[in-house]
Amino acid sequence: MDTSTMLELGTLLRNDTYKIVGHIANGGFGNTYKVLNTAFDEILAMKEFFVRGINAREGKDVTVSLPENNATFESLRNKFRQEAQRLRHLNNEHIVRVHDLFEENGTVYYVMDYIDGQSIGAQLKNQPNPMTENEALVILPQVLDALKTIHAQNIWHLDIKPGNLMIDGCQHVSLIDFGASKQMRPNGELSSSSMCYTPGYAPMEQVEQNVEKFGPWTDFYALGATLYYMLTKQTPPSSSDLADCDDFQFPSSVSEDMQKLIRWLMSPQRNSRPQSVAEIEQRISLMLSPPKTSARTVLHKSRRKSPHLLILLVSLLLVAALGLGAYFLFGYKSGKASLVDDEEEEDVEMVREIHLEGAIGQYPVKMDLEVNGTVVSGNYYYESQGPNKRLILNGTYSRGRVVLTEFTVDGAPTGQFQGKLTRNVFKGNFTSSRGQTLTFNLKKK
Repeated sequence: MDTSTMLELGTLLRNDTYKIVGHIANGGFGNTYKVLNTAFDEILAMKEFFVRGINAREGKDVTVSLPENNATFESLRNKFRQEAQRLRHLNNEHIVRVHDLFEENGTVYYVMDYIDGQSIGAQLKNQPNPMTENEALVILPQVLDALKTIHAQNIWHLDIKPGNLMIDGCQHVSLIDFGASKQMRPNGELSSSSMCYTPGYAPMEQVEQNVEKFGPWTDFYALGATLYYMLTKQTPPSSSDLADCDDFQFPSSVSEDMQKLIRWLMSPQRNSRPQSVAEIEQRISLMLSPPKTSARTVLHKSRRKSPHLLILLVSLLLVAALGLGAYFLFGYKSGKASLVDDEEEEDVEMVREIHLEGAIGQYPVKMDLEVNGTVVSGNYYYESQGPNKRLILNGTYSRGRVVLTEFTVDGAPTGQFQGKLTRNVFKGNFTSSRGQTLTFNLKKK
């Protein structure tokens, strides 16, 4: 990262409200800093409008290198303000929130949430293998949740890609960089006509700049390309190549259902792609749902018994004979949930075993958890179904916040818990794979 055109560490802005304590990135249209809010002792991120090739820095001030570039600079600076204003009005846990917008040093700044993590693109570059399908299915619902909020405001992001998806240590995903986004005005026109795109992640209507053909389906194409890269670490085929032939190269680790999902999202014809987030969520729900076995099973559908189940039952008997708890470790997945937070958090990192009982919605359950540092594992069952119908739990713990994915015994993810864990109580929201959300309240036995 070239920091020669960035403000120095220790620089104070906004009447000494923000102090630059780190350099995060410098792109073609801006510099991003890690800043300290001196009034609240809070770490945030700050983006500075600075165009490479047009701007220069003289001390703190941003100047325009040539007079003929003044009009271009002013036009782009206005779009930078609009980016901050769009973000400010998007209230979603998977979209960075803007806290402040101000002018100083001849340019514009906006202050937003700081994400202590890295982009999915950077993460993949630093690991030898692509993501597993389960790992991708942790990320996908979070991006869809962000898109649901964006599209409800008639905004298209237009630059979804691995580099614009930030992920933290708890696997929480945030969609960033709305610089390319466009908003549909009430008269049916887009907020601006000029645009850029990332090759491999742009459908034909975006490559050809047919703005009247933009819609949710334009973002869904980029989402499909992002999934393809996550699962293969290969550059997605261009939209023109896909118009001629099926140019996907899937490894054997990618299931047929996932391949079909990506092909659907990346259909060359926009009318052949999904038209709403709800359509995609329904498709994913069908992918993840085990076959029905009982009309009484409301939230969870059990798969047919398999060798995995027989092995599990034998293991449980052996463990019971030894007087130990049985806990299982699988993948992790997070989901959207609003937290119930009326009890003070307590440090439970040293608690090894917690036995709980209570209810998910109206359904009585019993749950066993093991907390080991930042890792939580365990199992639970619905009392109406009995202990032989246990579901496996695995997830993370951080400062009282617990995120758990539930699995059937053969590894199919079927729901997510997100809540607050104290020494005696675990409560929050449960979201099933079909999108049904119920509150849960469990207390220590």
